[in-house]
Amino acid sequence: FDLDFGRVGLQTCYDMNFAETWHGLYAKHVDIVFWPSAYGGGMPMRAYAKLYHYYIVPVGIGDITDITGQVVPGIRQVVKDVFVADIDLDRTFVHDDFTSDKVAKLLADYKGLVEQQYVPEW
Repeated sequence: FDLDFGRVGLQTCYDMNFAETWHGLYAKHVDIVFWPSAYGGGMPMRAYAKLYHYYIVPVGIGDITDITGQVVPGIRQVVKDVFVADIDLDRTFVHDDFTSDKVAKLLADYKGLVEQQYVPEW
């Protein structure tokens, strides 16, 4: 679904077991996957977020997971069983193994608007 803030996809509880459906959402370039479930997701949910670089927002039990597979910082409870967090849909991955000149130019051209963050385990 294309919305004014980005493209979203939907998985339901048991879909956690079907890797091809998660890959399908990646192929459709989703930014956020909403995932209603009574199961918290745990490591498989974090792995899908990290592998496919999209946010996963559980509806029910679980943590909001960012594109690196980590829990989004600043999750807060607004009412019983309702949690919210700010997410940055402009955040993306750029590998600089063979593109370091292009990354340096990007950082120079957009100084103050773009920042570089290293993810050590990558």
